[in-house]
Formats: sequence, C-alpha cells, structure tokens
Amino acid sequence: MKREARDFRETAPKPVKRIPLDIKNHKLRLILMILALAIAAGAFYYGFNQLFSVEAGWTQLEADGSAGLNVSSDFVVQVELGAGGEAPLTERKRLTTVYSDAARKAYTLYTTQEYVADTNNVWYINHHPGEAIQVDAELYRALQHTLSAGNWLYLGPVYEVWDSVWFSQTDEEAAAADPRKDAELAEFITRTTGYIASGDIRLELRDNNIVFLNISDECRAFGEEYGIARWIDFGWQKNAYIIDDLAEALTASGWRRAVLSSKDGFIRCLDDRQNFALKILADSDGSVKQIGQAEYKGPAALMMLVPCPGGDRRYSYRYQDGMLRTAWISAEDGLDARPVDGLAAYAEKGGCADLLGRFLNCLTRTDADEAEWKKAAGSDCTLWLARQGALTSFGNGGLILSEGKE
Repeated sequence: MKREARDFRETAPKPVKRIPLDIKNHKLRLILMILALAIAAGAFYYGFNQLFSVEAGWTQLEADGSAGLNVSSDFVVQVELGAGGEAPLTERKRLTTVYSDAARKAYTLYTTQEYVADTNNVWYINHHPGEAIQVDAELYRALQHTLSAGNWLYLGPVYEVWDSVWFSQTDEEAAAADPRKDAELAEFITRTTGYIASGDIRLELRDNNIVFLNISDECRAFGEEYGIARWIDFGWQKNAYIIDDLAEALTASGWRRAVLSSKDGFIRCLDDRQNFALKILADSDGSVKQIGQAEYKGPAALMMLVPCPGGDRRYSYRYQDGMLRTAWISAEDGLDARPVDGLAAYAEKGGCADLLGRFLNCLTRTDADEAEWKKAAGSDCTLWLARQGALTSFGNGGLILSEGKE
C-alpha cells in the first residue's frame, strides 16, 4: 500500500505575532490591580474586625454551639460590656462561657424528659421512687423552695394531661384532651389530686442534699394503671427557678451589669445604676396588649405574667369561641384558673421564685379577694393586677406607672 507523506504544516504552531505593548494600558492595569487588592484587603479587615472585635455597650449573650441541650431558647440575657476593666471582646467571651455552662446545667437538672449522664435530675428522681438520691445543691434548693409554697410540685401527672391541651393544634384536638370537657380525664385529675392531698405522693428532703420520693402502694398501682412516670414536675413555674440560677451564675462570676428575661415573663435585673422600663400587658379580646408601662431600678426581681404567654401559645390554649385554658393550675383540684388578665410584680429582695411563691395561691384560684392579694404583696413588693382593662396596685410603690405605651 502506498503511503502518502503527512504534511506537518497543517498542525505546526502558527508564527507568533508580536504586538507592541502600550505603556499607558500597562500602567492603567497596574493601578486597577492595586485598587482591587486594596478593596479586597479592606473587605477582609472589615469582616475580621466584625468577627473578632466587640464594641462597648449593651449586647445580647448567646449560648455557644458547644453548650449542647440547654435552656437558652427560653431566655434573653442582655449585658453591658466595656465597663468591667477588660476589653469588650474578652468580657463577652468570658460571659458567654458562664452563660452557656449555666444554661446547659439548668436543662440537665430540671428536665423531666431524659436522664443525663452522671446527673440525678428530676427525671431520675421520678424513675427511682423509694430510693435516697443525692442531688445538686441548686436543684435541692429549688425543690425545697417550691415545697414551701404548696403542693404544686406534685402536679406532674396533671401537667401531663394539660400539656396535651396547651399544645393542641385544633379545637377538636384540645377538646379531646380537656379535663373540663372529658369525664374520664376529669376523673383521672380528681384521683390524682386526691392522692396529693392525702400525702400518697411525697418528696422527703433530707440532709446533705438527699431527696426521697415516697409513693404509696395504692398510688403506685394507680400509676401503673395509667402509665405515670412524671410524679414531680416544676411545670410552667420552672423558668422562675432557672432564671434565678442563671442570675446567680453571672453574679458569682463578678458580673452585675445584666438584665435577664424569660419568654414567659420572669425578669432579673442585676444592674443598680439606671432606670429600666417594664411593659404592663394584659390579655384582652383574644390577644395580648400593652396597657401601661412602669419604671423600676435594679437590682430587682420582676414578673409580667399573662394567661397566654409567648407567641407560640406555650402553656395555654384558646378555643375559637374565645375560651382560654391557662397554665395556672390549682394544686387542690387540678383545674386551670384565670383570676386576672395580667399580673406585674416587683421586689428589690429575693428572686423570681420568691416573687412567684407569694402569689401562687391567689393566681391559681378564681375566688381570691383584694385582701388576699394585698397580703401576698406585703410591704416590700409592688403588685399590679390587670382586670377588664383596669389596673389595681398594691404594695410599696417601687414599680412606678409611667405615661405612654410602646
């Protein structure tokens, strides 16, 4: 076969065409490149500065990502940086660590949902009746405090019923779980509160932070019949105790320029240098509205409670006809109450748990009269009650109503 010679000229590189460089264009490109680098460097510096520098002033603390399960989603913690002798960034890092640790510990101690390794928490106590259990000093103190106020701690089985109402999505779902509408659930509530009243459910507080959950044989059989595993529970009152623990963690670290608040209305102001404002709220015509504003000065514990707290309707349910089911559950009959449309309280001494304890008896009944509210307020607390659009005050005047609404 005859082969033809390949013509390499077809694939050979083309001759390079030399074009003279325009000096002016070269200089322009150099200037543009330098300008672009300067802009990039400036952007990098700005981003770095935003990430790693903190200005002095009030800012909100956030629990860090390593905190794991914690209670920070229920709280807002505002602190003033730059006045403690350290750089604001250093202060924020230190306070973030303090807050994150305290928020994680609070979840660990108070949860009824799970056991957390190496922690004798509320869940652990509920699942080990008849055993002597040593608990953390903070939890022991909270248990001691709530028991001094009454029998609300023993409403665990009752709260479990009401949980299904408060977090219902429809009226049909709520009605099916409502002990005011369902006879079988009403009987369960009655039997449970009967055991509470007779002392068949009792938490003994012993020395050295040791607790002992005592459940009678009859009550245990009742619990097995209904699958009860939640004998004690702080319920909706839990955040009053947790916010005190968070405040204690900050003050123990040497920090007092802070205001802590929970989404359901508990407030701890640690700062004593300036006045603060408290919005007074009330449930009116199916929604929460501001009906006033008060000024106060810290350090102080405050509450701003309404029957339907939180935008997510936590611990409440409103039927389409306007009927509201609240979290203010009586320890006597296990049913909800709505004695007021809103309650604002202020005390310079003690914490939110102390403040709540004053008014629990009145708040969980519908028949408390003016004399009982006034006695609960005492001489060292200011109380505002919102009822049908009007405000009634009791106490020493430390909470001063001011003009205007925001």
